[in-house]
Amino acid sequence: MFMKFIAETFEFTEETQFPKTKDLLNNPIENKSVIESFFDKQSPDIVLACHATDYVKEKHINESIKIYSSGGFSWSNEVVYHFKNYDLKLDD
Repeated sequence: MFMKFIAETFEFTEETQFPKTKDLLNNPIENKSVIESFFDKQSPDIVLACHATDYVKEKHINESIKIYSSGGFSWSNEVVYHFKNYDLKLDD
């Protein structure tokens, strides 16, 4: 099954055709708390043995990278972190 990633940026995908994370910040949305609540209720499908990264401050976050999926979409805890802390724009 093909999964659509909810925030395709260079840092998350390592694909050069996608924008840098910093270019997609400061995009507040209505009902942000509803989306955050959804993220918070999910359990990871995969946990990697490497640090997640804050791409704004360019430092590690004190947790491993975690990959989630639901309804044909996938995301990482790095996406959630940037969404919660910096209003990362999610793909439509």
